[in-house]
Amino acid sequence: MTLLLKLTCIPLHNAFRGCTPKITPSWWYLMGFWIIACWGWNAQAAVTLAPAVTYPVNVNPYWIALGDFNADSNLDISVTNPGSNNVSILLGNGNGIFQSATNFTTGSAPQGIVVGDLSGDDKLDLAIANNGGSSVSILLGNGDGTFLPKTDYAMGPGSFSVAVGDFNGDGKLDVAGVNQNSNNVSIRL
Repeated sequence: MTLLLKLTCIPLHNAFRGCTPKITPSWWYLMGFWIIACWGWNAQAAVTLAPAVTYPVNVNPYWIALGDFNADSNLDISVTNPGSNNVSILLGNGNGIFQSATNFTTGSAPQGIVVGDLSGDDKLDLAIANNGGSSVSILLGNGDGTFLPKTDYAMGPGSFSVAVGDFNGDGKLDVAGVNQNSNNVSIRL
């Protein structure tokens, strides 16, 4: 087993000369994530990560989002590539190793990306803000790590980032996007 994370809590400064406070990290498992807190006088968490492993994607990778795109209970990675107008999908093996990227076409200059079940079929889909196309691309997931061809929806000029949520209470995810060039937000229900 490879050590992926080592955590040490250290004091930032000592309010009392000659006195070192006891700092103990506390861990909680909350909604599928491990949360750490260091308690003590002005504590700071020091994190040590394993050496980096790199995976090729495409031209000018920009934004990253995680999800289980092939329903194998392992996290997968999605990365937008504005320089090649696509999104790279790297399927995870569950041991910190990822398969080679598969690319899917997006709109022009994709930036922000978010993962959610937009179609209500219990399969993860992608919503991608296209900065060059002033649109959002929706790629519906097949549940096996692949996606249907994109459908683009108009947003404002310079679409940059995107989020999903049920804004109108109908039980379906809606899309919100930030538009850099018009200083506003577009909502698609």
